[in-house]
Amino acid sequence: MQRSIGIGSAAIAMSATLVIGACLGIAWAGNTNKDAVDIATAIGTCAAAFVALGIALSEGYRRHVEGIVRAKLIAASVSKQLDDANRGISTTIERIYEWCSGDRSGHFDVSFQFAQLANYQMVGTSDRLHALVPLPNNCAYNIAASIDLVVRVVRDLPIAFSTSPLPPGLTQDGLVQACLADLRAAAPMVKTAYEECQAAIGISKRSII
Repeated sequence: MQRSIGIGSAAIAMSATLVIGACLGIAWAGNTNKDAVDIATAIGTCAAAFVALGIALSEGYRRHVEGIVRAKLIAASVSKQLDDANRGISTTIERIYEWCSGDRSGHFDVSFQFAQLANYQMVGTSDRLHALVPLPNNCAYNIAASIDLVVRVVRDLPIAFSTSPLPPGLTQDGLVQACLADLRAAAPMVKTAYEECQAAIGISKRSII
């Protein structure tokens, strides 16, 4: 619909410009028909360039609107995963603090938090991140930045509390503190990304223009 309106307006503008240009050319050239044709042709060429620009702008606008609509759909689809990841990060941070303040002899169950954090990795696929870029916020960038941090935690946290011996050069306390630092850095990014997705879902068509 928007494309049809844009092309229709461009066609009308072209016709009007050509007619006015021809009239002005004839009036300017007087009785010299060759001069009239040359002037009308020059103005017609300018009008054609103007129409081509109008069509290109119309096509660009159509693609922009389609990109925003697709981004809103992706934002709606990832909001639940972002909310789960936000709660999973907060819970894991609390559990790590409790473990650090205790005698550290008890088993730290990471299964529930691990599942939530592991699912969050699916949010940051290349296709989804690219689809979110047209949104008027930093949602895609916050997700991309936090994904790397969460991936490290998903990799290292089970190792820290594994019953198997740790790899040489690594300590349980060092891994736990590193995971805690990554989670604390990722938490505000994930929270902001969730809020931005929620806001994006409510973007009206009028605000896209």
